[in-house]
Amino acid sequence: ADFNFATQLQAINTEHNFPRFNPIVQRNFNVGSEAYNAPELWIIEQKDSDLRQSQCSPTERARVRQYDAVKSDIFSAAVTLFMMSLKFSPFRRAVLQDPYYKLLAGSEKQKFWKIYNNQKTSGSFKDLFEKISQFVPSNRLTTEQILEHQFLQQKTGSDFTHVHRSEEHTSEL
Repeated sequence: ADFNFATQLQAINTEHNFPRFNPIVQRNFNVGSEAYNAPELWIIEQKDSDLRQSQCSPTERARVRQYDAVKSDIFSAAVTLFMMSLKFSPFRRAVLQDPYYKLLAGSEKQKFWKIYNNQKTSGSFKDLFEKISQFVPSNRLTTEQILEHQFLQQKTGSDFTHVHRSEEHTSEL
């Protein structure tokens, strides 16, 4: 695990004694296992490399290195879910040059799943994995949507939504 490299998110305000965090962080260096890194991190690496070669200002390079850490973690969770369920990695790196990720990120998802045809996977597993491994971070499910997804509801037979504290519950504290 690469938890030694975790970044503390900046609190932007506090409601009902629970802080709200700014999910946008700056990537200063490449860490982590390749298969778990979200596609936006690889894009940042490439853009930063290009800017270094063009001797761009440090301010411009800092702007390019910003990403949504929560959405990136959701992507990493997708890879973890896949590996726990199927016992191997879905792709080497989440870049369009990777033949497996290219199928998953594009319109040929059926071809991606055909590769794993011998593995037992439900339609709800495939749906969840596809929705949390989206190429565009803003298209990935939120944590609340993940907890409500059919795959998790089927697996446990219970409602995970109680884990998320809504404003209604926090006002009672």
